[in-house]
Amino acid sequence: MVYVSNAGQPIILPLWVLMAALIITGLVVKLLFDILTDNRKAMLSYVKELEQTNQDLEQYAYVASHDLQEPLHSMQSLVTLIELEFSDKLGPMGNKYLSHISAVSKRMSNLISNLLTYSRIGHSEEIQTVDLAGILDKVNEDLSELLKTTGATIERKTGLPVIKGFPTALGQLFQNLITNAIKFQSGDNKPIIQISAEMQSGFWLIKFKDNGIGIPREYQSQIFIIFKRLHTSSKFPGTGVGLANCKKIVELHHGSIWVESEDGKGSEFCFTLLAE
Repeated sequence: MVYVSNAGQPIILPLWVLMAALIITGLVVKLLFDILTDNRKAMLSYVKELEQTNQDLEQYAYVASHDLQEPLHSMQSLVTLIELEFSDKLGPMGNKYLSHISAVSKRMSNLISNLLTYSRIGHSEEIQTVDLAGILDKVNEDLSELLKTTGATIERKTGLPVIKGFPTALGQLFQNLITNAIKFQSGDNKPIIQISAEMQSGFWLIKFKDNGIGIPREYQSQIFIIFKRLHTSSKFPGTGVGLANCKKIVELHHGSIWVESEDGKGSEFCFTLLAE
């Protein structure tokens, strides 16, 4: 091989130099290939272990939730029996304590039931073609009494798409967002929920906008954490699992969820779903 020097004179490299360069290049390529192969194997092994760990945790949550319900049901039954048999003998304070025990056990039972629901999301059905407009119709039908008693209005600002997904989970997602918008209102304010959808870079961006109490900016990143509550249960009933469920459902459909809100000015829950 011939190269030209700075002085314009040709430089002829010996054959052994060329051979050495080829050998070194080949060794470097092989080394890089081996490194990439090992990294890929390690990554696949890590992903497999992570998937197994997640499955084990979900199974543990299912078993624990199921088994914990039995003693709680027994406790509630005993409290009911004591109230029936000894209510007149316990006095005001005794009955107050029993009432408190009953309320706490029922709340614990609700927490466990919600944890069980959270652990089973995406495990009980197959991916199907899902018409989100039909999902919303079904949710409206299921919530018809709540919509009537609260005077809530649901406005469809645009059509809703058809995607591939889990219909039951998506129905739960819509229901959680609508019931939250109805629940978190101030005074006699009548809830208005506006729902819209638009395509963005291969994903459907879907928005649920409400006229509720809003969420302070410093708490907006925390509301999707399981059991995280911003208000006392006496003011706004609930267990703090609903939005965690929403996050898990959206991520199950390869999307993300967030909220845009100002305190006292309503909230807009936005999430993406992979387009069909």
